[in-house]
Amino acid sequence: MEEYLKPGYFVDSGHPSIVDRAHSLTQTYEGDREKAVALFDFVRDAIAYNPYGPAKEKERYKASATLARGYGYCIQKAVLLTALLRAVSIPAALVFADIRNPLIPDNLKRVLKTNDFVYHCYNNIFVNGSWLKATCAFDSAMCAKLNIPVVRFDGTRDAVFPPITSDGRPFVVYLRHRGISADIPFEEVMHEFESFYGEEVLSALERGRSVLAEFDSQA
Repeated sequence: MEEYLKPGYFVDSGHPSIVDRAHSLTQTYEGDREKAVALFDFVRDAIAYNPYGPAKEKERYKASATLARGYGYCIQKAVLLTALLRAVSIPAALVFADIRNPLIPDNLKRVLKTNDFVYHCYNNIFVNGSWLKATCAFDSAMCAKLNIPVVRFDGTRDAVFPPITSDGRPFVVYLRHRGISADIPFEEVMHEFESFYGEEVLSALERGRSVLAEFDSQA
């Protein structure tokens, strides 16, 4: 358990900005469940989902950097949530998996050339004696525009992407479990990104805009 409470290189839970934000978001709550929900909601919605940017720039993956930037993709957002949770003494870990999402925007799919994602990341959060899975990647504004489900975490049960939307469309399939980690296995992840997506795709992501900008351009 100690491993999931300590700061890491990317999960820099001792950074002053992380400590200050974690405490400001949870100061009115006493229990770990309420604190975990408040931190989850903040990272889900206040940090916009955006997979674009330099994918291999190491410093961009630090929790403090994502908090300052105000956006990120699944790994960066999960790292930030992990850091905020640890800053208020709630154990948290990173979970990595390969997934398939057929409902990604067309422009993003054209960039990636696939709707499969390797090393998708979500959280394991220890609340009231149980480890719970929670996915904070997609913010509510994006979900509303793309008509996809918002993941809601209540601190009592797992909250991950569903396989089917409420109107019956196929949604996220979990293809392969990649493991649980206290911090990002950065070299391993980057190796898989380069192998699976290729340098051309990673360069295109670096030049891109945002999911919502793409959506608006299609409307």
